[in-house]
Amino acid sequence: MKKILLIIVFCFFIGGCGNKGISQEEYDEIVAERNEYKKELDLLSNSNEEEQDSEPENNETENNETEDNETENNGDSELNREEVDNQVEVVEEYYYFRWEGKARYFIVVQNNTNDTVSIDASVIAKDKEGNLLGAKNETLKAVSPGQQMVMGFYFDDAEDAAIFEYDLEYEKSEQLKSYYDDLEWEVSVNKDKLIILITNNGEEKVEHVMPYALFFKDGNIIGHEFTGYIDIEAEETVPIELECSTGEFEDYELYIYAW
Repeated sequence: MKKILLIIVFCFFIGGCGNKGISQEEYDEIVAERNEYKKELDLLSNSNEEEQDSEPENNETENNETEDNETENNGDSELNREEVDNQVEVVEEYYYFRWEGKARYFIVVQNNTNDTVSIDASVIAKDKEGNLLGAKNETLKAVSPGQQMVMGFYFDDAEDAAIFEYDLEYEKSEQLKSYYDDLEWEVSVNKDKLIILITNNGEEKVEHVMPYALFFKDGNIIGHEFTGYIDIEAEETVPIELECSTGEFEDYELYIYAW
């Protein structure tokens, strides 16, 4: 608008005033006014160009901030997934073979949550070439916070088993209670067996108690044994024997399951 006005004013005084001339003083005044308008116009144009040039930079900054936020959120999600995946974890794996092609595979799971959980595990056995030999499933109905418990999987006709793959699922146990923390036990070793005294220190009868042992020799697992469920009254002590069917052992791991 100022540019148009400048042209009109200049033309009016220079060439649009008929035949009348203007004095040198008037001419100098008009030129000075024109130069002032031109200076303001240049400043205005430069300001608009700077704003236009700065807009892509602002957009790029906003995009970078968005990408940074997305990266941070993705990082949090990955951390959360790791935490969730580690809430129930497998801390040990063992397997050995018995007669007639029977493969025995064990995982020791640990509950790292603050809740009693139920755990479902599925395992497949494969030979060295990846051919499927068997599939088994087991469930622990109630495992206390911090508790470790063994899960056993028994495959027949699996003498060529070389690969075991497991998958775990778990959820908070809403109905069943674990009595693991109410129990204490003493263990004695007599050649090829364990003698276990299990005491219920709680105020309730525990109807499902299962001791489960793994036996080792020369650093390798050589056998396992467990009982069916037994019940133990409040303040009662029950003796249990678990025998290693393959003979004398050098070491053992004992797990108690109670719900």
